[in-house]
Amino acid sequence: MGNCSSKGASGSLEPAKPVSIPLHNSTAQPAGNVHHAQHSQGARPPQSPHRTEKPMSLKIRTEVLNATQKAFGSLKYGVIGGTALAQYGNRRTTSDVDVMVPEDVIDIIEDHLIKHGMVRTAGKGIGYIASDGNCYGIDITSDKALSQKFQAPQTQFRIMPLGFLLNSKAYSFLSRVGPDKQQKMANDAQDILFLLGYIKKNNYKLDERHCRWVVDHDFWTLFCGTYNSAERDFHALGLQRDQTPSSSNRGSRHSSMEIMRRRSQSSGTW
Repeated sequence: MGNCSSKGASGSLEPAKPVSIPLHNSTAQPAGNVHHAQHSQGARPPQSPHRTEKPMSLKIRTEVLNATQKAFGSLKYGVIGGTALAQYGNRRTTSDVDVMVPEDVIDIIEDHLIKHGMVRTAGKGIGYIASDGNCYGIDITSDKALSQKFQAPQTQFRIMPLGFLLNSKAYSFLSRVGPDKQQKMANDAQDILFLLGYIKKNNYKLDERHCRWVVDHDFWTLFCGTYNSAERDFHALGLQRDQTPSSSNRGSRHSSMEIMRRRSQSSGTW
């Protein structure tokens, strides 16, 4: 996974480093599903590209991660979600990059990215037109949504550490909304099981203070009730379920779910 390394009881681990791919000018005429209007009198303005559902290859993923790092520049961010897990070796495919930023830049980040190589997509989101002509989505959320402050990683591709990824996946599993809720929860579950196996195999030590959503009573009860072996794995990592439901966690989660529900409805994906 990029330069991201995790250090456990058995020593320092450094997954294979992807090949750095030269960036292509995102303003060049691409092939595929992205069409540019001719700049002639009476021509229609350029249409916003649609996000692709095509899974990213290693080459394209590396290109998009490089472009994301270049676009963010000095602004703090961290890569989470399926792309981050792919850097750790997870084989589940993904067609977008999930990025977390500090709350204090969430309102300015999209305009900044568009000025630095990203594009506005047809769904009013952010994307990057890669060298294969496809527009891959860049999904941005703030640390407020997760209710967990984070330190921006200093690795090449800004991949978040394992404990943070596990915690964010637990939160996602618990707070999915929309018509594809069940499918996304199933994907989250497979990612969580992958992380548990990876952490155990590499003797990575988790800090329970950074696992707020993993030990959350509601998540633990729901997840372990569905995946029976998970509780044993959580215990092996030194984690224990909260004894009672957290009203604070529930309040944060419900507020975030309502925001995501409104966004889905306004973008037409509901």
